[in-house]
Amino acid sequence: MTGFPGEIDAEHRESIEFARTVGFDGLHVFRYSLRPGTEAAAWKACDPRVVLARADEWRALDASRRAAHAARAVGCDRVVAPSLDGREGVTEDFLTAGLDAPIRRGLMRVRVMRANEGRAFAKAL
Repeated sequence: MTGFPGEIDAEHRESIEFARTVGFDGLHVFRYSLRPGTEAAAWKACDPRVVLARADEWRALDASRRAAHAARAVGCDRVVAPSLDGREGVTEDFLTAGLDAPIRRGLMRVRVMRANEGRAFAKAL
């Protein structure tokens, strides 16, 4: 979450650097939204333009981490839980994988053949 009331530039930078250091495979990014009746609702809100810029920075970090995660998986076998249409799925390590042939249901072993922009492309084994 970014843009929590009172968040200052130094705290944002520290959080970004922490996430880079830890090396997460992906991030879930969202902006703080006011919730009336909460303690934070009475605090000074961050400038919306600053919050948008910070969220963009977080999303760029997310994209680079997901791309690195997908690239590391190339040549590796994974288990996929398919989407409803069976054309893609999610692996046990939360990698989104496009599939070479639709899977009807259940889990399936696949081999990651290539990656592009944080997404893997796999063939059934």
